[in-house]
Amino acid sequence: MEKVSFFCLDRIANPLKKKIETKFSEEILRFVSIEDVPKYDGMVKFTVEYALPEALIWLGEEKMFIDLTE
Repeated sequence: MEKVSFFCLDRIANPLKKKIETKFSEEILRFVSIEDVPKYDGMVKFTVEYALPEALIWLGEEKMFIDLTE
């Protein structure tokens, strides 16, 4: 599995984590960590591991959807 990290708003991180845990097998997309980013207020570093690149497309779409609806 490959690992990728990205910045996202703190308010989006937990809903996104829950979506990953409920919609994907850990063999395809697995949540790794959420870390605070002191340099940027209200931002966190979100890390996942993925086996299929298509899962990252879904992750990006879901991140945008949560951002619009939260």
